[in-house]
Amino acid sequence: EDLKTQGIIMILYFIPTIIIFALVFIPGFRDQFLSSASSLILPYVGEKQTSLFFAYLTFYGMFYVISIGFNLFSRLFYREKGVIMIPSEYVVTDRGIIVDKKTPLKFPLKGDIHLNESRKFVEIIVDSPQPGMQKVRYRFYTQQVKKLYEILRGQLEKA
Repeated sequence: EDLKTQGIIMILYFIPTIIIFALVFIPGFRDQFLSSASSLILPYVGEKQTSLFFAYLTFYGMFYVISIGFNLFSRLFYREKGVIMIPSEYVVTDRGIIVDKKTPLKFPLKGDIHLNESRKFVEIIVDSPQPGMQKVRYRFYTQQVKKLYEILRGQLEKA
């Protein structure tokens, strides 16, 4: 369920791109928008060229505003729920966890830990290393869930 909602948010990132491609590469849509915007602006500026210029500014500014809107929406969602990271491989050492051979998580970790025995994963919720960013939820799937949970619980400080 968590991954489903995260996937929907990721799909929402592509909507502005699809709209841009439709409006830019299908001339009928673009021309219709520009002529409508130009005719709405013309009474305020008085010149056809100036109204067309402002119509183009509106046209391309609209994409920026739509993209920013989707970005803010996704940030609010991720700030509340956190981004779920499911590593394909990880190594737990005495100094920390190496996630996907590239991301180190040094002990002691500051965050929360959850155990889900039925789905066989341990989840660690830590704040992002970058200030002002959202929480990151690392899900570590394993056959030895309780053993991993005990190891990580001893290396975790409550946030």
